[in-house]
Amino acid sequence: MYPFGGLPDNLAGFCALLRREYGFHIGGGELLDAARALGIIDLSNQQAVRSGLRTVLAGTRDDVAVFDAAFDRFFLS
Repeated sequence: MYPFGGLPDNLAGFCALLRREYGFHIGGGELLDAARALGIIDLSNQQAVRSGLRTVLAGTRDDVAVFDAAFDRFFLS
């Protein structure tokens, strides 16, 4: 499920994709909050990972609309 070897690399890469390709406004605070969220959920549960990251990283209704496509593109392609 994860394109890079470690969790930090995957999270940073995914946040970079969201910023670069989808115009998300993600800074260091959001990245840290996303890491904290992943620290309390079951990483083997894809839906839990998706939901946890969506909650932290999708700041607007429009972000939510494209988040799942970006998640699929990064983690499942």
